[in-house]
Amino acid sequence: MNVGQKTLLDILPKESPEFTAMDALTRNKRKHFCPACKQHYDPTFPTKDLAMSQGVSSNKEQWLSGICSDKCWDDYLG
Repeated sequence: MNVGQKTLLDILPKESPEFTAMDALTRNKRKHFCPACKQHYDPTFPTKDLAMSQGVSSNKEQWLSGICSDKCWDDYLG
């Protein structure tokens, strides 16, 4: 995560039910969830900035849409 960028868990009050639910859902899981194949995955690049500056289109899409691969892009959006 880049300095200055916050996740939902950073913003939510720790005593809130939303924090508890989000923490339970994301603990021990990867950061990204593909809406096409419904799998959690690690993006190719660890940060959005690196993906945008060095990656190909599928690497960038991981950070923009959450879709994990070209195959899922084709299957999901056709």
